[in-house]
Amino acid sequence: MLSGPEARKYAEVKPVGDRGTRDSMDQAWFDGLGGVLNGLAREIRRELEREPDTGDLLLALACAPNTLAAQTLRELGVNAEELAIESQSSRPPLGCATRSGNSPSRRAPMQSWRLK
Repeated sequence: MLSGPEARKYAEVKPVGDRGTRDSMDQAWFDGLGGVLNGLAREIRRELEREPDTGDLLLALACAPNTLAAQTLRELGVNAEELAIESQSSRPPLGCATRSGNSPSRRAPMQSWRLK
């Protein structure tokens, strides 16, 4: 199911919007958090001056109350504060280009990750 030609069909990302700069994804993956994640992405771009990454997504999922992801991570002993610190330290050093060509910010993680 997660490999082969059938998986590629489901993994296709289609551009949306006027300029086709954002990608569309089935919102069922986000357990109702799609709108919240879009807002967090805008905040990351504005406040941290970098593109959101999978570390941000993992942290957002870990902090989302009443979700399977958050429950599973808690049961594994994952602490959201430690996860934020580790995600930040795992990012490329300041000045190193990311895949998007932008230099990542090394500012402290945002305090607004507590999703309500």
